Amino acid sequence: MALLDIFKAPKIRRFEHKPIYWDPAKEKREERLDRAKQELGMKDENSAYKPIIRKGTFQEQRKTASRERQGRVFRLLIIAFVIIALLYWLF
Repeated sequence: MALLDIFKAPKIRRFEHKPIYWDPAKEKREERLDRAKQELGMKDENSAYKPIIRKGTFQEQRKTASRERQGRVFRLLIIAFVIIALLYWLF
């Protein structure tokens, strides 16, 4: 009998997640957002409206922007140097 059991498909196990924490303020906020979207005529998540959420102070944002800018400039200089070196080597 045990040999015939290897051909049976296993039973499907279901995952049941019970939330541990419930935030009523978040739920109310999401309901208000949904109502506002309905009033504005927005139907799905791929709509034109996407809120911009920035974290940190203005100074922190400015510092990260300047670091990104420095990284771009450095990368551009490296690429230019490599191209000039290749052109010099070719000629």
